[in-house]
Amino acid sequence: MSDGVITEAEAAQYDRQIRLWGLDAQKRLRSSSVLVMGMRGLAAEVCKNIVLAGIKHLTVLDDKTVTGEEFGAKFLLFPSDLGKNRAEACVSQLKELNPMVEIVSDTGNVEEKSDSYFTQYDVVCLTGARLDTMTRISAVCHQAGVKFFCGDTWGYFGYFFIDLGCDPHQFVEEEVSRNKTKTEESKLVQREVAFVSLTTALNFEAGKHKNTKRLPRLYFMLQVFLDFCQSQSRYPHTTGDDDTEKLLSIKEDLFDQWKLDQSLLPDTFASRSRSELSPVCAVVGGVLGQEIIKAVSGRDRPLNNFFFYDGADGSGVVHEFT
Repeated sequence: MSDGVITEAEAAQYDRQIRLWGLDAQKRLRSSSVLVMGMRGLAAEVCKNIVLAGIKHLTVLDDKTVTGEEFGAKFLLFPSDLGKNRAEACVSQLKELNPMVEIVSDTGNVEEKSDSYFTQYDVVCLTGARLDTMTRISAVCHQAGVKFFCGDTWGYFGYFFIDLGCDPHQFVEEEVSRNKTKTEESKLVQREVAFVSLTTALNFEAGKHKNTKRLPRLYFMLQVFLDFCQSQSRYPHTTGDDDTEKLLSIKEDLFDQWKLDQSLLPDTFASRSRSELSPVCAVVGGVLGQEIIKAVSGRDRPLNNFFFYDGADGSGVVHEFT
């Protein structure tokens, strides 16, 4: 693509997508630059989906090396990649999915990147990061108008969060109505929606919500895991009882602080969230990838602002925290 014009080869490659969401939406995708950080199973699913959709440029960033535990949930790896840098190991497989997309790796540490590093992209997607890193990058992207996404999975559970900037996000969606002859007519309508930063969405205060029992229980589980990962600088170990006790202790302290009933989040969550599961990564990564495509293309209403997935019962829920 050059100067906003889709080439014949691109038109053939993305024919079905152009028929689905239109040429203008595909042009916006083909002009977009995306940064994905934390190349575990969830990030691999997101990268797959946006590369196949036909973005222009993708940078994958991770300073860690591939471990044996990752092969069960990350389809971009070969056994020979053990010990290699995560980002570098994924690039060749991603390029095979769609050679038209520019894909590069960055082996740097996300915490050492300057603010200007993130503002050079249209979309920033952060996975597997500590809370202080997420809130810092979220604030940078919010003020700069960079579309920000973050997410993670823990065992049966997963989530992602969306912030499309300090200015209202504009999009078009199809509106169907019936005319006088009761024939259905459709037209594209311009709309907009406002978003808040991650810090604002995570700022839970006792008494702020009239009925806490109606809030997604995974929102509280998210707070527990973010606290754990921040204090331990790692994920819970897949075996042993020590981390289970730590998770339950954090939950008890937070719920006492918020004056919440401990039964809002059953203790079973601590034993169901100790590894990375491929099906959970696929579901959460599929929805997250689609939301990035919607945000970049400006087609259809984006989710606002949390998505939670419970693999134990196969349910997903969207909830807006302001």
